[in-house]
Amino acid sequence: MIPISLILIQMGKSGLELVSAYPESLPEKELNKIVFKCMPLGAEDKDFVTLTVEKRIISTFIFAIKGKSRNNIGALTAVFVTAEYKPQILERLFSYTINELKKKKLLTIDLLSEILPKLYNGIIDGKYKIEINSEVTLEYQEDQKNEEKNSFDSFGDDVWN
Repeated sequence: MIPISLILIQMGKSGLELVSAYPESLPEKELNKIVFKCMPLGAEDKDFVTLTVEKRIISTFIFAIKGKSRNNIGALTAVFVTAEYKPQILERLFSYTINELKKKKLLTIDLLSEILPKLYNGIIDGKYKIEINSEVTLEYQEDQKNEEKNSFDSFGDDVWN
C-alpha cells in the first residue's frame, strides 16, 4: 500500500486550495482535479471518503480546524494508482493523527504540512513516531491482525457501506 502522494488541502478565500503534497509526483493539472474533487459537498468533520478521480483512487479524511475568527475545514488525501489497498487502515491512521493533535490543541495546517513526509512514511511502514515538540510525540502502530479481507473486498466494503 504505497500512495503516489499525500495531499493536504484547506478551504481558502477562493475555495479549496492545495497546501502541500508529498512527494510532489503528480502533474499540476492532475493535482488540481484531485484538489477540487476530494472534498464532497456537505463534507463534515471526521468524514472519510474513498472515490475515483480520473484514473486515480483517493481516500480523504475531512477535519475541522478551530480558528480565531472562524473555523476552517481541511482534507488529508492519499492518492493511489489502484484500489489494491485497505482504506480502513488509512482512516485509522488519519483519524488518530488529527484527533491526537486536536486533543493537544496543536492541530494547524502548517503543522500538518510540516509532518506530511512522516505521515507518508508511516502509511508505507504501518507505523510512525513523530516528535511534534519537546513535550509531544505521536506514535502510531497499525494492528494488521484485524485486516483479514483482501484489498478488493475492503475497497468494495468502503465504497458500498
